[in-house]
Amino acid sequence: MSKEDGTINLSDKKVKFWTDLINNETDDKKRALSRNLEQKVDDNADNKFNEMLKELKLLKPYQDHETSCKELEDFENQKDLKLQSLKDKKRSTCSSIIDLYNRQAKIHNWETMYDEDWDIDEVKRS
Repeated sequence: MSKEDGTINLSDKKVKFWTDLINNETDDKKRALSRNLEQKVDDNADNKFNEMLKELKLLKPYQDHETSCKELEDFENQKDLKLQSLKDKKRSTCSSIIDLYNRQAKIHNWETMYDEDWDIDEVKRS
């Protein structure tokens, strides 16, 4: 394995093992260093930005704007949920009306029957 001059000869398998080990360790250290560096840059940028806003006396209007944006986003999310809830309720009530009508149609031998796909406005028109 070693020669008289002090060099070590390794098999290809061992060379690959050590190369992979060293590469993995250096890659891990590079990623950790990169994360640390990005964190410091982000912190520094945030601090500088806030200092600039304070200096220009824009911090309060900026915070108000952030609050307004958040409130708008929350409202839009709630609006979508409420709209879906109302559509579901409309579909449910329409379904119950159609069910009741169809029962009465069977009892009275009416010709017109509706299925679940009908909308109440379509039932009114026909």
